[in-house]
Amino acid sequence: REQAKTLLAERECDTLAPLRRDYRGREQDRSLAAEIVEADLADIRECGGVLANCERPSAGTSMEVFYAAHVLKLPVVVVCRGSVSPWLVYHAWRVADALTLGVDQISGQVKRLEARAWARGLPDDALCEAFHASYTAECASAVMDELARRYR
Repeated sequence: REQAKTLLAERECDTLAPLRRDYRGREQDRSLAAEIVEADLADIRECGGVLANCERPSAGTSMEVFYAAHVLKLPVVVVCRGSVSPWLVYHAWRVADALTLGVDQISGQVKRLEARAWARGLPDDALCEAFHASYTAECASAVMDELARRYR
């Protein structure tokens, strides 16, 4: 995590530290489950992309990848050496076998989308729509133009 944070900072990308709320040893406390999950989902909604270490993904990491990619349509880069679950491959925008490659991929895509949205004067919430279109149809420019018309 610290290495990813350093590499992303070098590329002028802000990060959220997932362990700033430390629940280790209390994960099984049923009274904390909603607090943990809702806080994690709120973090993901604040992000322009997700970099997930999936060497040994927990159920929580896998759910976060699904939520970011499928629900919010954010770019997700999964970092994993070796075998990767087809579920992760399906929901990831990219799979990288090294952290530096994953950092380059996610920071580059988020920066490109931010620049396109900024140039067209789009609000931040338009980025998800734009990313989904470029991810699924490789037509980000046309989608950005449409979004710019819609938000004017």
